[in-house]
Amino acid sequence: MTTSQTRINMRISTEALDQIRDAARLQGQDVTAFVLGAAMANARQVLLEDRVLTMTPAEVLQLERALDADAAPSKRLREAVRRHGAAVRSE
Repeated sequence: MTTSQTRINMRISTEALDQIRDAARLQGQDVTAFVLGAAMANARQVLLEDRVLTMTPAEVLQLERALDADAAPSKRLREAVRRHGAAVRSE
């Protein structure tokens, strides 16, 4: 399997690079793996937060009421149950 790779270049201070190198070494990683891991963890968190459903207390109550309410079977469901019952009886 071939994978394409893209390079990212950035300018950072010497102090920042030294700190990243020290942290990467403590984790047993090279700088690339350390920086990519940190960036991916942050990216996952940002994307997760973007996808989280947020609701007001009133919306939560409305959802809870809808989930707790008895659902009436739809016409399609009633028909499917009827067909299934007829098929079972004819066996």
